[in-house]
Amino acid sequence: MLQGSPREKSNTNALLTPFIQGLEERGHCCQTILLREKDLRLCTACRACQRDWTIFGCVQEDDVQAIIDSVLSCDLLVLASPIYAWYCTFPMKAVLGRLCHQRKTQ
Repeated sequence: MLQGSPREKSNTNALLTPFIQGLEERGHCCQTILLREKDLRLCTACRACQRDWTIFGCVQEDDVQAIIDSVLSCDLLVLASPIYAWYCTFPMKAVLGRLCHQRKTQ
C-alpha cells in the first residue's frame, strides 16, 4: 500500500488500518510504504528510462526505484492519499509520475 498522506495521524491512516487488518485476518501479507518518509523526486522527463525497454528503472538516485520494485512484486496495489486541491498529495504524485514512465518487458 502506498500511503501518501503527509501527516502521521491522518484520516488516510485511520481508513487504512481496518482495511489492512481485514486483509491480514484473511491471510494476506501487507506492506505499507509511508511516502512521507521517502526521498522522492519528480520525473524530469529526461527519458533515460525509455532508452532501453528491457530494463526497469530511473537514473535518479532516490527511493522511487525501491518502491517500484515493491510495486512489481505485489499482487494488489492500494493507493491511499488525501485529495488536496483536486489531486493527490505531492509524495503520491511523485511516485505515480515516475511509475507511469516505466515499462517492463517480459
